[in-house]
Amino acid sequence: MEGNKLWFAVKSGVRQGCIISPLLFLIAIDWMMKRANNQQPRGITWKAFNQLEDEDFADDVALLSHSQKDMQEKTSCVEKTARSIGLKISHS
Repeated sequence: MEGNKLWFAVKSGVRQGCIISPLLFLIAIDWMMKRANNQQPRGITWKAFNQLEDEDFADDVALLSHSQKDMQEKTSCVEKTARSIGLKISHS
């Protein structure tokens, strides 16, 4: 606990170690990414007519785009959508 000895109540989220936690997290991330990408698609063309916006694995997301400008706009859109559901994006 890095020196913090006070207990506090968790008022949102799912319990760590709960069997349904990973599924609920993936549902939330999938919804967030679909909502963020629907505002203006900026992904890459994959197999002729398919648009690929991002690659997701567990709690990691890789955004895909053809230009630096589109990537910055996409990143901002994803961050805004994440904040709307209480998530904070880490850029590391």
